[in-house]
Amino acid sequence: MEVTDRERYSGPRRALAVETLTRAMARGQLRADIDPESVVDQLWGACYHRLLIADLPLTEDFARTLVDNLVRGLR
Repeated sequence: MEVTDRERYSGPRRALAVETLTRAMARGQLRADIDPESVVDQLWGACYHRLLIADLPLTEDFARTLVDNLVRGLR
């Protein structure tokens, strides 16, 4: 049986991101009513958009701003 990219690459990374958000929720650092899966999609989606549609670059500043904006809304 062939291992898929999801099993090998994106799945473990997604699980780690969801686990990190879930732990932050348990510590009271993030709102208890968020959906960690959709938060991961929001972060990754914006980054992949910049990679696939090359109008604007995916920069460290963009990623930092994206996370800052999202985390403020999750608190």
